[in-house]
Amino acid sequence: MADGSLSDEPFYGAKNNQNGRFGDIIYIPAISKVEEHAKLSGPSVLRDLLNDILSDVVQSGQAYSDFGAAVKTFAGSIRQEETTDGRSLSGFEDELNSLLESWRVMFKLDFLLPTTPEIIKSMLEWDIIDKFYGRSQEIDMYGSGFQRYFIYSLIQLSSRYLRTKHTKKSNDFIPSMRLVLFEEPEAFLHPPQQEYLAANLRELAGNDNWQVVCATHSSHFVSKNAKDLSAIIRLRRFNGEVKAFQISDSDWASIVSANQEINKIAENYPKMKLQEEDAKSDMEAVKYFLWLNPDRSGAFFANYVLLVEGRTEVTLINKLIGDKKINNPYPGMYVLDCMGKYNIHRFMNLLCHLGIPHSVLHDDDHNINEHKKINQLIQDSKDPTLTMSIKCIPGNLEEMLGLNLRCRSDAKPQHVLCLYESRKIDKIKLKSFCELVASCISFNPSNLAE
Repeated sequence: MADGSLSDEPFYGAKNNQNGRFGDIIYIPAISKVEEHAKLSGPSVLRDLLNDILSDVVQSGQAYSDFGAAVKTFAGSIRQEETTDGRSLSGFEDELNSLLESWRVMFKLDFLLPTTPEIIKSMLEWDIIDKFYGRSQEIDMYGSGFQRYFIYSLIQLSSRYLRTKHTKKSNDFIPSMRLVLFEEPEAFLHPPQQEYLAANLRELAGNDNWQVVCATHSSHFVSKNAKDLSAIIRLRRFNGEVKAFQISDSDWASIVSANQEINKIAENYPKMKLQEEDAKSDMEAVKYFLWLNPDRSGAFFANYVLLVEGRTEVTLINKLIGDKKINNPYPGMYVLDCMGKYNIHRFMNLLCHLGIPHSVLHDDDHNINEHKKINQLIQDSKDPTLTMSIKCIPGNLEEMLGLNLRCRSDAKPQHVLCLYESRKIDKIKLKSFCELVASCISFNPSNLAE
């Protein structure tokens, strides 16, 4: 209805419609065969495409008219042609009619023009021509990645060729919705190919009456949708029940409002001063889009996430876990670089709305000046259920480890790792850091997804 509500009035043919009949569903499972989507003997995407094209050609094209004339000529000629023993179609008609004469009826054979479905089923076939070898190849000779992309290419073309419905010849309800259910679209594709396919799927979803739903384990697909976070749905199994987490419009408004709290802190500290554009709420979506690259988007697939300030912490913690100096009691942890303390609350707010358990480890910076309020902002951003713990490094990482680094900030990760590898970090201080990290990731496993 005009106000967006659903009408209670029945429409013509409503009683004859099956429940849930809302349009065409195209399902591509994780493991599928090309023939399921490209067969011409039964329902398939390729058959629907060809049928739509040929239907228009048959109705108005000269080729089909010429074909009809040729069939008529053929019918006249073939009726008279005889076999080596003198049999013919016309002779068969004559002899049968002589037997039926007393009944005052006549038998007649007719040659009919094939319909569009009959042409597609009986007169068409398709091949894959390998340009390198110059001959046709069975599609099974190609890898699964190509086969799945071939299937998707058919669907992509259908968005152009099947964009509009033919004029309805009756008042029957004919839904125009097309729903594509794509399971693991990233399967068998290299990362660049995944990104290309993700872009094409977003373009497909932009067409009228088309919706695309992908079930993916690929951070490349998620990162390319980071500008539209509401399009991401995260499923989490908790105590045997699967729950879906999605950022609604009201959720997004709540996230933006919470994220803007740091702007109030910045007003009182000159070195935190923001440009006018940076303080606008519209900038929040842009920030997430820039930050959520394929690497950071791995957090969406983690059982739990450890939020840290920067790459130095990520590099060192992952190395310490790999060297068994930090025990990771539960698999599936992701260490997320928040690009500074000022952004930790932003990632906490995002993870909370997507149902992702997490802990936080950050410098306390002696809890002075603006850091006192930022530290409190991080504390205030915790979720009672999903934020497992918030721990502080006394001072900062370099102080805790007793390091005197003289390098650019972007070179800190490699310098710290080099000092660790060469055993130049005090063992007692390193052990204290390991224990601090371990306290962040040691919690009741019942809070994690199954």
